[in-house]
Amino acid sequence: MVDRFRDGLLTPAETASYLEIPQPTLATWLKGRAAGAPLVHQVEQVRKGQPSVPFIAVAEAHVLRSLRSLGLRMSEIREAAAAVRDAFDTPYGLVSKRIATDGVDIFIEHGWGDLRRARDGQVPIQEVVSDLDNQQLRAAEMIERLVAHRDAIHRAVEKGGPAAYAMRSDRVEGTWP
Repeated sequence: MVDRFRDGLLTPAETASYLEIPQPTLATWLKGRAAGAPLVHQVEQVRKGQPSVPFIAVAEAHVLRSLRSLGLRMSEIREAAAAVRDAFDTPYGLVSKRIATDGVDIFIEHGWGDLRRARDGQVPIQEVVSDLDNQQLRAAEMIERLVAHRDAIHRAVEKGGPAAYAMRSDRVEGTWP
């Protein structure tokens, strides 16, 4: 079974292409840190040219791109990722269901109905905040995008990638090793 946290799915170049992010931007995000942990995780390559971006990192980069496209500053995003990591003991702050935004600020849900601004803990007007749904990327959208980039995935496997993937109607399934 493919480990979405530890098995490389795509190379950084393929990830940038897939998410329509400039390669230098993704490279910066892969090196970026928030409270000592990566903003976008990367795994060691088995061999040069092998995939090093696991599925979870594709999701992290997708969320980061979404937040940036709303005009949110990197400093705010780093603060929110660090706050989620600290509060909930998870290294994957950007892909937490606990992050929401109103397009101006980033908020963290600390409990049922307890939503506070990441940078200072201020409580927002609940009706204004929209959930990014960044943990549960729409399965249909993700599968559609993976199918659209099937060639890039196959090229990675042909290069000796650590895994092969089957596109099912409702999911991506690891088929090798």
